[in-house]
Amino acid sequence: MTTVYLIRHAEAEGNLYRRVHGQYDSLVTERGKAQISELSRRFDKVHIDAVYSSDLYRARKTATAISVPKGLPIFADTRLREIYMGVWEDRTFGDAQKFETEQLVYLNNDPWKWQVEGSEAYASVQSRMTETIREIAQRHDGGSVAVFSHGMALRAFLCGVLGVSGESAVSRVKHLDNTSVSRVEYSGGAFALKYYNDNSHLSADNSTLGRQKWWRDKRGLDDTNIRFAQAAPGSFRAILGDAECGFLELAPDLYAEEGVGLITRYRIVEGFRGIGLGVQLLGQTISVYRALGRSRVRVALASEFLKSAEFFERYGFESTAPDVLEKDIRIPVEND
Repeated sequence: MTTVYLIRHAEAEGNLYRRVHGQYDSLVTERGKAQISELSRRFDKVHIDAVYSSDLYRARKTATAISVPKGLPIFADTRLREIYMGVWEDRTFGDAQKFETEQLVYLNNDPWKWQVEGSEAYASVQSRMTETIREIAQRHDGGSVAVFSHGMALRAFLCGVLGVSGESAVSRVKHLDNTSVSRVEYSGGAFALKYYNDNSHLSADNSTLGRQKWWRDKRGLDDTNIRFAQAAPGSFRAILGDAECGFLELAPDLYAEEGVGLITRYRIVEGFRGIGLGVQLLGQTISVYRALGRSRVRVALASEFLKSAEFFERYGFESTAPDVLEKDIRIPVEND
């Protein structure tokens, strides 16, 4: 018999910025780093023979929670990746909710019906995950392994373990919290589920799902997801529902030779403040500048539109000069 611990990656940019990140590679958030520390403590006295991970950075980084303290290598496997989202990759959930509501409902409630241009079929995800995890379990017969992957991919595999599909399946196999642990045992060619989505190692403040409400809605929709409309090159209106809730202005023509992307205006308008919308503007900023090949994002706090150092520092910006903060947005090749 082989014991397999299935672990969803720590909170990453897509979870925080409310963007569709399937195989789009992204960083772990500040909360995600705290989740990794708590996960590491959970496995402190648990014997693990090998660590496997999706090759996407958010999974590889999470895998260090076990690999580093136990001195084990991480075996990266592309077959453990999240479902490929096709034209939805790095799209805001607010945009999908506004213009393709039915498909977003399918994604959250019956992903076997979900399909957009260029996307991977959910049944294909289930097949590749099952094949890969079976290979890993057979390779370590009699041992214990940790496998780090992604929310939809892990749900697909576990629906297969339980022999369920369609809407009834995802009502039984609910959304996974970041760094939650599910345990299966492999024996005689079959998997048996022992427990699912255990996030007991997380403090209340560090549970991603505990801080979000979209998964509580039976359709999986969220009225706090923003979409963006480009008003001019580098200028975006932030829209919540049908109301303009903020604006973002970037300067892509400046500092390109330094690999820097500059924010010049960043504002949530009155009436929409205090409900956590501002961070989604940061997600749009990073999306734009990463696509342009920039390695850092810069804010100059002297601007009347950029006054709060505390806000930006909360999301990983560091001081590089008086009233200047920068955030590194590169995806590391290694795990640190």
